[in-house]
Amino acid sequence: SGGGGGQSYSLTVFPRLAPSVPFSSELSIITGRKIPSLRAELWQNDSSVYSAACGRLPFAVSPDGGISFDWRNFTLAKKAFFPDVKEGNYVIKIFRGEKYIGAKEVSVDGDKSVSVMCGFEGKADMSVVDQSGNGIENACVFLEKNGAMYSCNSTDSSGGAVLRAPSPGIYSLKVVYRGFLVRDENIRLPAFRRVEAVVDVGVSDLTVRVADRLGLPPGVEIDPTLTSDSMEKRTIIHGEATSRGEYVFRGLPSADYTVTLEYKSFTASRDVRLPDETEVNMIFPAVYSLSIHPLNSRGMKMGGAGISLEREGIDVSGNNVPPGSYGITVKKGGKTVGERDIFITGDMEVDMVTEENPSFPAVISAAVVILAALAILLKKPSLNQVLMIAAAAMLLLSPVYPWWHMEGRGGGMTISTGVYLIPARMVTTGRAEGFMNGEVASMPSVFGTMLISVALLAVLAAAAAGISIIFKNKRVAAIAVMVALSAVVVFSYGMSRTGAAMTGSFLGSGDISISLPGIGASTLPCRWSPAGGYYLSIAAIVLLVLSLAPQFPKVLKRG
Repeated sequence: SGGGGGQSYSLTVFPRLAPSVPFSSELSIITGRKIPSLRAELWQNDSSVYSAACGRLPFAVSPDGGISFDWRNFTLAKKAFFPDVKEGNYVIKIFRGEKYIGAKEVSVDGDKSVSVMCGFEGKADMSVVDQSGNGIENACVFLEKNGAMYSCNSTDSSGGAVLRAPSPGIYSLKVVYRGFLVRDENIRLPAFRRVEAVVDVGVSDLTVRVADRLGLPPGVEIDPTLTSDSMEKRTIIHGEATSRGEYVFRGLPSADYTVTLEYKSFTASRDVRLPDETEVNMIFPAVYSLSIHPLNSRGMKMGGAGISLEREGIDVSGNNVPPGSYGITVKKGGKTVGERDIFITGDMEVDMVTEENPSFPAVISAAVVILAALAILLKKPSLNQVLMIAAAAMLLLSPVYPWWHMEGRGGGMTISTGVYLIPARMVTTGRAEGFMNGEVASMPSVFGTMLISVALLAVLAAAAAGISIIFKNKRVAAIAVMVALSAVVVFSYGMSRTGAAMTGSFLGSGDISISLPGIGASTLPCRWSPAGGYYLSIAAIVLLVLSLAPQFPKVLKRG
């Protein structure tokens, strides 16, 4: 019959010269007692793949525990029947109880019957030691005949292992350690006594010291490996990290090796010969590009800033750096305005939001105040016009200042979040021990559109107020009120929707989870509310309404 992985055939095994208790398998099932019986197993290398009991009368056990006998296939000679054996090479092993008494190689390429001559179980007590007599653990010892593996085992912590195989017989004893064939000799297993074999293996240790391009131990976890073209079976050997950047490979047989360092797409290798070289130094080749962009407290590009990068007390220059943890410091005018840690594992671009405030709010504020003062001093307007001039100035200034803010403090950390119209964005900055950084929030495009719209409405309202002053047109002043009010309403609605997802409300207090680049997430008690620009707009609306108070109903009626 066909089967997955190749054709399948039947195999019948007749163990010869293997006496046992008659019907031992059947009696074990019937009595429930363990009676030594014959069984045959098919092995490939060190794995048992099939097993069957040897007997004269085939039987089967039903799921309910009943036993049925196949009287038609009764034979005088004991046999084991394997009905569905995949094509391939196997070693048939015969066991009486736990005694390994017979074996034979077989190549299954059709239906076959095979006789296996049995004898006694022989044992070899193996001891694998180094040049100092210390036991070597995990050495693979095995017995072969005609290229087929008859027995295998691994040494324990004392270097000992027991090999069992049918005796008497001559086998090829092989010892493989760390992938190397360190012993290959013939050994005779007698029938009635155990043999002892001691295998000496010369080994030595190899120390590999690794430094990156900065001369520092690698800032990321690496796993140096060893391999050799002299290995019988290619094996990758891993070292033991004894300190940062130092790895020890213990118990290596004498040979030529290749030490390999790998990290992502970077690879470095070096050849070494043991025992001539026991210490080697290697350079960890990985480097990545790093670009740092200092931004002011509103997330705008900042010029004239000094940027320093350090790792483990060493100042680092250049844009290509090894992976690891670094500290960034940004200074402006000799004052530290930003600092944070970064962990580099690939090419990075870092936006550093600092505490440096932009100069344009102060410049614009001064210009607007001076213009308003000049208008009042030179024109000598009426009280209503003074109110309108003040309102126009406030509306012009409102986009320059934040319209909403949040403050939080706790656990040695303070945070501040501001929503600005110029530029249209939300920015959060934080300060803690060794940390001074922030980020520009990633918000939906509709949020930015809302902020730009509010800024335009405020400027339009200021323009309308100015026109009403020049042309003494009360109706335009009323329009200024409506436009300014629209700006406040649009912002209040938009920020309330945003606040519902971020803080839960437009105005309030509570615990908020804050996470900034370079520092872990923290939950801080915070307070949030409208800010200066918002209140300037409301104050401007009040002044406009007061300037129109005597004629306001008439203006509305005339309009």
